[in-house]
Amino acid sequence: MEVVVFTSKNSGRSGTAFIDKLSDLGSLNVRHLYYEDTIIAVKDGAVLIPTLDTESCNLIYLRGKGYPYIRHALALYCDQKGIAVVNAESFNFQCMTKLEQTVSFVINNIPVPDSVFVYNRDQYQLAVNSIRLSYPLVAKAIEGKDGIDNILVNNLNELLNIPFDNAIIQKFQPNNFDYRVVVAGDKVLTSYKRIRSPGSDGHTNNISQGGSRQYVDLPIELCAMAVKAANSINRNFTGVDIITNNKTGYSFVLEANYNFGTPLFDDLKDEKEYYFQVASYFKELANRKSILHQL
Repeated sequence: MEVVVFTSKNSGRSGTAFIDKLSDLGSLNVRHLYYEDTIIAVKDGAVLIPTLDTESCNLIYLRGKGYPYIRHALALYCDQKGIAVVNAESFNFQCMTKLEQTVSFVINNIPVPDSVFVYNRDQYQLAVNSIRLSYPLVAKAIEGKDGIDNILVNNLNELLNIPFDNAIIQKFQPNNFDYRVVVAGDKVLTSYKRIRSPGSDGHTNNISQGGSRQYVDLPIELCAMAVKAANSINRNFTGVDIITNNKTGYSFVLEANYNFGTPLFDDLKDEKEYYFQVASYFKELANRKSILHQL
């Protein structure tokens, strides 16, 4: 039986001593992996962890309290593969980062761009090569927002000079805009295109980066994709970002935001109706909770 123990490189002697003593018993095949070296990838709609042999691994032990986003992603992946997880508290983390969301989306059959993550920037080349991602790529800090720490990577030199750790690196999807879809429960309240400013030499469409907003009626299949993405991470009220490749026509979910400009819809034609729908949704949830409490 194989057990894989994940620790931080900062855990010191306590982590390795535990592994050594467990190995000395001879009843378990114990492997030791570091969170900082763990590559987590998505390729062709499947999650992959190249350093973890899912055929031989029976259990993973997520030791320590550091890197909660890596522990959460590992727990989600191993649960899907039928691999036991210690500590199971790692299932209960909020999907705060782009890494956890990406893994959760894929597990729930929601399309995302081919992606790869590793903590240390000195391993970005190894990570990209592990799933043969081709340029151009987009590197994003997994906790980044407003288009900050989000850079286009056109070649190996640019990959080697990404100025931050903790990046998720994705296949670039050529586009003219992306969609922001505001979801409440199982409903889409409003949706709009985020369009880069004319003449921009950047690749991001964020309003905070100078993009403009154009409200649209979203195709029903994209509405369903947005609702499914929100529900997959239990984020009842959120702004889901969807991008459509303007060459292939394929659409992908990028993330579901917990802060998504809620008070900034003063340019919305039916602003009052939007807030009426938000209030109605909140009342519906409150009433449902009250009814359950009475049972």
